[in-house]
Amino acid sequence: MSHADPFVRNALSGLALLLLMASGHAQTPVTSGMDRQEIRAQLRPVRYTTLSAEIGAVVQSILVKEGHRFAAGTPLIKLDCGLHDAQRAKSVAELAGAQRSLEANQRLAELNAAGLMELDLAKNAVEKSQAELRISETQLSKCEIKAPFAGIVAEQRIREQQYVQPGTPLVDVLDDSGYELEFLAPSTWLSRLRVGMVVRVSIDEVRRNGMARIARISPRIDPVSQSIKVTANLEGPMSDLKAGMSGRLQLP
Repeated sequence: MSHADPFVRNALSGLALLLLMASGHAQTPVTSGMDRQEIRAQLRPVRYTTLSAEIGAVVQSILVKEGHRFAAGTPLIKLDCGLHDAQRAKSVAELAGAQRSLEANQRLAELNAAGLMELDLAKNAVEKSQAELRISETQLSKCEIKAPFAGIVAEQRIREQQYVQPGTPLVDVLDDSGYELEFLAPSTWLSRLRVGMVVRVSIDEVRRNGMARIARISPRIDPVSQSIKVTANLEGPMSDLKAGMSGRLQLP
């Protein structure tokens, strides 16, 4: 055997070792976020809404400012409703006149001095006036925008003395006493997800870990992203949380 044999043997041994290491790496799976079953989730309040104008009017005063708290039923915004006040006063006067006319016709009917047609017309006039008064009072009630639930003003959309049309967004309000997590899960998770399941949560902004319980699973999978919307109720203290915070959610 030549003197080159030991060198060749060493080279072949090194090559075999490299091939073995490469084979080992090829067989080791790459663990992705999906394999770990961890995904991003966003925090949102359980109750939130945008209150809009139901009538056209000038904003007279904003009673609760952005960032301030309120109780359920608290007036938040007051519109200038002088025209609606006048309309209600007119309806009240017309109803009073119709009632007096009806009473007079009833007395005449008792004396056989008025026919049934006159009496029916007087009754119809009263009913019409009552309906118009209800319309006026309903319109007048829309001049004051009240809180549908206790919470906080998230965003003020208008300014005082601004004229608003029906449907104009006025203020965003939310109930910060309870939050839920919303996330899009890959459709491959569907076999494991179930309502009532407890998942681990880590909120980035406050660096706090907690638990959430799955409350709703959408019945439809998005055909483009192959994902499904899932909502979970957050458990534990929530005083330091705010809508829009995000975090990581992990299945058990």
